[in-house]
Amino acid sequence: MRRSYALTLILVSLLFVSDISAQTQSITTTARDRRSVNITVYNSNIGLVRETRSLTLPTGRIALNFADVAAQIRPETVHLASMTAADALRVLEQNYQYDLLNPAKLLDKYVGREVTLVLRRYENNTEILTPVQATLLSNNNGQVWRINGQIVINPSNIAETRFPDVPQNLVASPTLVWDLENEQNG
Repeated sequence: MRRSYALTLILVSLLFVSDISAQTQSITTTARDRRSVNITVYNSNIGLVRETRSLTLPTGRIALNFADVAAQIRPETVHLASMTAADALRVLEQNYQYDLLNPAKLLDKYVGREVTLVLRRYENNTEILTPVQATLLSNNNGQVWRINGQIVINPSNIAETRFPDVPQNLVASPTLVWDLENEQNG
């Protein structure tokens, strides 16, 4: 049996369907899940946005990432509550992630960590690209690397930098994050 949840926010509203049992899951909803949006504009450059998105919400502990919100959102004004099962869904914590992913911030997050640098050199007018493991020691007013046991400042022959992953606290777009507990099995 499927239960529908309509969750109301002061700035955002969601539509959830619960039918999956899980211990802890991370779910991301984006603008692709949007079903409707209503906007009320007030005189003082403030707006009320009411948005409905559809997604499957499992039972148990959930980290819900609500991506693609306005960068100017006032996260302290957002309120999440179930309209159809008020006691089934509890908000344990709410955060606003606005540390947007860009090359400089990605490098900053990798200080002290190993990445793959692809170094460029030329031999007989032929470009040769060589991947090497390197540790970024500093990204403050220039880059300091440990490459092959040597300290190198601002190497000019880096063709590209490869990272094993994107740190969790960097996001592609402003994102509201809720730590939820869904207690209703449906």
